Amino acid sequence: MKSLVRFFVVMLGFFTMYGCAGRGGETPQNDTSGEAVSFSLPVVPDSLTTAISRADYLAEHYWDGFDFSDTSLLHCPEVTEQAFVDFVHILPHSGKSREAFSALYEGASSRPEMLDYFMVLSDKYLSDIQSPVRNESLYITSLEVLLSRSDLASSDRVRLQYRLDLSLKNREGSTASDFEYLCSDGSTRRLSSLSQEFTLLFFHDPDCDDCRRVERYLASSPVLSRLISEGRLAVLAVSVEGAASRWREVSYPSGWINGCDAEQYLSKESVYDLRAIPSLYLLGRNRRVLCKDASAEAIVLKLSEPDAVSR
Repeated sequence: MKSLVRFFVVMLGFFTMYGCAGRGGETPQNDTSGEAVSFSLPVVPDSLTTAISRADYLAEHYWDGFDFSDTSLLHCPEVTEQAFVDFVHILPHSGKSREAFSALYEGASSRPEMLDYFMVLSDKYLSDIQSPVRNESLYITSLEVLLSRSDLASSDRVRLQYRLDLSLKNREGSTASDFEYLCSDGSTRRLSSLSQEFTLLFFHDPDCDDCRRVERYLASSPVLSRLISEGRLAVLAVSVEGAASRWREVSYPSGWINGCDAEQYLSKESVYDLRAIPSLYLLGRNRRVLCKDASAEAIVLKLSEPDAVSR
C-alpha cells in the first residue's frame, strides 16, 4: 500500500526520498561505512498534465538519480530493492516499460555486480509465483531488453533466452500445448481429448507437501465441485516426476483424472514452465489459456466469476 501511495504522490508532482533504513520521506541513513545512502525520484515537470504522460516520464527517468557506481546500495534493500518494487508498480500505468528497462540496465551495466543484482530482482518480483507484483508481460520485456544488449555475458544470454522461451509459451489467451499422459489404469490419453468447458491442469510431484496443500484447497472448493458435477470442468492432475509407482497411489477427489508424464516429456522438452511445483493452468474451450501458472486462489476466483459459473 505504501508503494502505491508513494506512486500517486509522485504523479502529483511531489518529491520523494528513500533512506537506507527508512521509507519514503524519511531522512537518509548511513551505511556501515558511515556514508549517507539515499535515492531520490525525479520531479515530474508541471507541463506534463495527463496521467499517462506523467507516468511515462517517471518510468523513463526513474533511475536518473540512482548512483549505479555506489556498490553500498547493493547492501541496502530498504533503498534499492524497495525502489525496484516501486518501479514495477509504476510500469503498468505507462507505455514506456521497454524504455524504462533500457535505462535501468544501461545504468546498471556500468558495474557487473549491479547488473547481476537487478537481474535477480527482476526474476524475484516479476517471475516468481509468490511475488505480489508478478507480471509476465513486464518480465518478458525485461528479458528482451537484456538480450538486446551486446555486452551481455554469454552464460547470462543462454540462461535468459531459456527463460524468455519458457515465458512465451502457453501465455494467457494462447492455445495450451497438447501432450500425452499415462492414466492410472494403464491407458494413454491426450489433453486435447478432454471436451469439458474448462480444464484445470495440476502439475505436481506426489511427494510434494505444498502440492498436497493445494490439492486439499482445490478439493474443498464448492465452485470446483459444482462445475465438475455438472460436467463442465475437468481436473487433470499430472505427476511430472516420471512413472514411479508413487503417483498411482495418490487418491484424488471424485471426478479428477490421475495422470502421469511417464517419460518426463513436459520437463525435458520445456513444454510448460515447471520450474516451480505445483503449477496450475486453467484452460477454456479449445485449450485457450485463461490462467497461467496461477495460484489456487486465483483459479477459484476465476471460476467464480459470473460468466464462468452461469450457463
